[in-house]
Amino acid sequence: GALLFEASTVMAEVNPIYAVSRLIFDQLFEQIIRSISTPGSLMPLHMSDWRRSEMVEAVTNMTMRHLSLGYLSKDHHLFQLLAAVRIHTCQVYPGIVDDLQAALSRCGAALDYPAAAPRKPHAWLPEAGWLNLICLASSVPHFRNLLDELSRGDSKWKAWWEKEAPELEDPPLTELELDPFHRLLLIRALREDRLAPAAESFVTWVLSGAATAARGGRSGTVTPERSTPSVGVNNPRPPW
Repeated sequence: GALLFEASTVMAEVNPIYAVSRLIFDQLFEQIIRSISTPGSLMPLHMSDWRRSEMVEAVTNMTMRHLSLGYLSKDHHLFQLLAAVRIHTCQVYPGIVDDLQAALSRCGAALDYPAAAPRKPHAWLPEAGWLNLICLASSVPHFRNLLDELSRGDSKWKAWWEKEAPELEDPPLTELELDPFHRLLLIRALREDRLAPAAESFVTWVLSGAATAARGGRSGTVTPERSTPSVGVNNPRPPW
């Protein structure tokens, strides 16, 4: 719940009319939990881990759907991405959440080339892309050997970079395996024009429960026993 509320506060920075009070959010979240919980208990202690995981997934998706009612359609994907990034990074990388979120949002924009960066290894590599890769290598542990990989594979990296949809292809990494989040970071760094489809794949991976399954948990869907409550948000516009 706290992670979804954080995402909603960022949306309020995008547009002030998206603001949702913590009280309204807590009411929405609690009523959604009650709508799918066993009568008499919000989250029974005796519940099995896989059932608890299913309920968390269902509550997350239902809460996001309700919050999205207050956003313009063009901003739905942004909210989903903000929520998915927070959920995934806090679960998998709790110690470096801020670094990962900064790598996705700002990447290498704060670096200065060539003063604060080594010389780029290939002529085809854009300066902005090179700075982004330096940022990934220094802030994301999974990419600590990325610059060496890039330096050794000129033609293969160039071929991947020139593909029409590189987010659908495996980059020429010999020592790294990428999950959808790492792939999203790499696309953000080198092919920002393909960020939207990469983000969509990542959001689907997280919110469908596939990310939980990849970490050894179980995923699935929960059918509400009663209709989901409709709780209004602090927004004067009708939903569309």
